[in-house]
Amino acid sequence: MSVVEPYITVRYDSGMLKHRVLFGALLYFSLAVVLFLDNRFDQADIEGTIWQTLFLQRQSLPPGLLLFVVFLVLIAMAASELCNIFWAKGIKVGRFMVVASAMAGCAAMYIVPFCQGSLLSMATIATLPVIVFLAALFDYSFRRQRVQGAVAVAAATLFAMVYLGLAPGFYVSLRLTHSTWVIAGIIVVTKFGDCGAYFIGRLIGRHKLIPWLSPHKTWEGLAGAVVIAMLTSVMVAWGLYEFQHAWPWQIVHGNQPPRGVALRYPLLAAAIAGVVLGVVGHVGDLVASLLKRDAGVKDFGNTVPGFGGLIDLFDSPIVVAPAAFWMLHLAAQVG
Repeated sequence: MSVVEPYITVRYDSGMLKHRVLFGALLYFSLAVVLFLDNRFDQADIEGTIWQTLFLQRQSLPPGLLLFVVFLVLIAMAASELCNIFWAKGIKVGRFMVVASAMAGCAAMYIVPFCQGSLLSMATIATLPVIVFLAALFDYSFRRQRVQGAVAVAAATLFAMVYLGLAPGFYVSLRLTHSTWVIAGIIVVTKFGDCGAYFIGRLIGRHKLIPWLSPHKTWEGLAGAVVIAMLTSVMVAWGLYEFQHAWPWQIVHGNQPPRGVALRYPLLAAAIAGVVLGVVGHVGDLVASLLKRDAGVKDFGNTVPGFGGLIDLFDSPIVVAPAAFWMLHLAAQVG
């Protein structure tokens, strides 16, 4: 019997579903509070204070600062969970290196856009993996005088930087040019797609999507994810404009006074974006399943009752972030 078979046959009972709804709602409510406060921080006047000196003579705090700090905390916790996967596979990676590399990836996505010039930004992002790669080798082999397993440790450390650092880091990059409610909208669309996949798959799912990887996922569930994400995306696009029109988001250009903006998102484009997010979100779920099946574990951790670990809860939004970034960037160029 394969080591992963006991986990493949797991089905969620009503008690687990209740925990999922309760703790999932609590966590996303907490995230909504963070997003609200982060949006308010943009409007804080720091002129004449020590903060103005620390933030290069800006009149207000950098956009997304609170969100960035919260992301670093969540990424550190998630990276610690990822170590469980590596250790289960016999990869003797150090927790500190994994956590530091993931946080560095996210930090680069937030800080580098403040640099002047695209060439410098590109060079900075490209240099980071090289530093992480060499640091992982030094920590494992040279400092501890080990040879066996060095390649696996270096690869695992880079994996953590990409999966839990650079990928979710697209959210903090988006925050530099969009309101927090756009970030919230992306996550809402993605998670509603997850819910559509789960409930529709349980209700009418008959045809297996990838039985060797995730036997409970079906083509009907994928269709449900796409349809629900598409409908949610259209409603979010309409709601975002109405919300921002009533309470304009304050955007700051250089040292100029903040001005309110309300962005209109075409509903057809929103529907297409919903389809993309629904599919990519499903891919994110499958990626997490692949990692767990390979390691022979049911969950990444036990941080969130009913879900497992933080990665189990945010597996879809992690992978969705780059797709959302490029769709919004393309929409801005076309518009």
